Amino acid sequence: DVDDLTAPVRKSAEKWARTTVHSSVVQAVYNAWEMERHHAAERHLFPDAISTIKQIQSDHPNVIIGAVTDGSANPMLMVFSLMPLFDFTVSW
Repeated sequence: DVDDLTAPVRKSAEKWARTTVHSSVVQAVYNAWEMERHHAAERHLFPDAISTIKQIQSDHPNVIIGAVTDGSANPMLMVFSLMPLFDFTVSW
């Protein structure tokens, strides 16, 4: 954790990060990591998740399907599986 670093080490690390790694590179790496996290979640879905949601939608045509999440597994970003089945997501 950065807060646990001693002041000289932290100052050196912050200086290196500002001069060595452009913020656009950091953002691009983060974006790639985040999308892979969601794709990995798609690969490891509970086997009956999609069929269960589809059955609920079939049984209750006016149902609104949503998710409340901490953002770690946002179904709206799972474009190959859950996204088409969800109406909204609330993340924090």
